[in-house]
Amino acid sequence: MSSLEYARQRLRAFMGEVARLRQSEFPYEHSVEALDRIDKLFTRKLARLNAFGHSSDPAIVSQECALALRDVFRYLPLLGFILRSTNVRNAFEVYGPLLRLASAVLEPGVAKGDRRTRLLLSSEWDYSPHVYTEIADLPGFVLIGLPAPESSNPLLVPLAGHELGLGRTGAEGPGRAHVG
Repeated sequence: MSSLEYARQRLRAFMGEVARLRQSEFPYEHSVEALDRIDKLFTRKLARLNAFGHSSDPAIVSQECALALRDVFRYLPLLGFILRSTNVRNAFEVYGPLLRLASAVLEPGVAKGDRRTRLLLSSEWDYSPHVYTEIADLPGFVLIGLPAPESSNPLLVPLAGHELGLGRTGAEGPGRAHVG
């Protein structure tokens, strides 16, 4: 099997997983919006790979395959995060307050009605909340992973807010991460 066909198969498998995830019941529309954007991104990547033919420059084909496969490995954990956003163990009652907080921190000069911040709230297995704010192909999305083993701890929300603040100032905290 050629590297081009292998990359195409990996992209189709990834997109199949996105389609299966779309069948899930999401408590908030932002998870579906993230899936839509990811699907469009990988549809474009697959179209680029499908445009190559026998006369295509092998170096360019190889580079495009490498980039596409890199993105599969980058975005696969994000699909897991989105899947976990459906988990009933998530503290859905904090979604609204965290969305307002994230919008205020990330868009301080924007009127409340014009803010475009999108929030994905999910569970993590680390004992500290993780905040992901810099996802290259998902601008405006904030992902907050709250520790599942500590789901009943009322201090998680202020700690998540603290991590959002660290991200705004450029500081590195234990739960601050960069994706993509």
